[in-house]
Amino acid sequence: MIRPHLKAAGETLIFLRSGVDGFDGSPRAAWISMLIPLLLTMVGVILINYIPPLGAKETDSVTLAMVAVLNNLVSLGLFIAVMYGIARLRDKMDGFPRLITASNWAGLIFALLTLPVIVLHLGDAISRQTYEDLSIWILIYGYAVTGFIIWRCLRLPWELAAALAVFTLFINESSHDILFRMFDIPLVDYFDIF
Repeated sequence: MIRPHLKAAGETLIFLRSGVDGFDGSPRAAWISMLIPLLLTMVGVILINYIPPLGAKETDSVTLAMVAVLNNLVSLGLFIAVMYGIARLRDKMDGFPRLITASNWAGLIFALLTLPVIVLHLGDAISRQTYEDLSIWILIYGYAVTGFIIWRCLRLPWELAAALAVFTLFINESSHDILFRMFDIPLVDYFDIF
């Protein structure tokens, strides 16, 4: 089950239709794939001690970890709720489990793509600015893939799928900013520092 999903995720990252179609479309596969965001959240909690968000170096690591977990839960919950609502509204519920499975497995591949950047930064081979620059490009690429997954799984017009991918970005950024404000963590913009 792991190998076919990794292959499908790799094909999805290069925007092959066969990639998205290669994921198991069953509700069981969607539920099992939810272990991936759980695993990535745990890794993120560990990583936040080594690479704290910009401007949050002085913030307690326990607070940062708690906010990271909350942010992941809120973002994922809202993403699932919005996609479920769109699938239900457009009568595309048959593609919803595949969308969840594909999104989670693609997220794992993106985490693996980010790994070399993290290692290079932790080893002082690249500066914090280069790390942030590369992370932004990987993030943009990730939202493009998200739009592709939405388009392919829910069979929506590509314009709507692109708009939903941008809305996903809005959900993630808003959740991040609101939680940072709630816990008095400084919100520092990239351009304020670099």
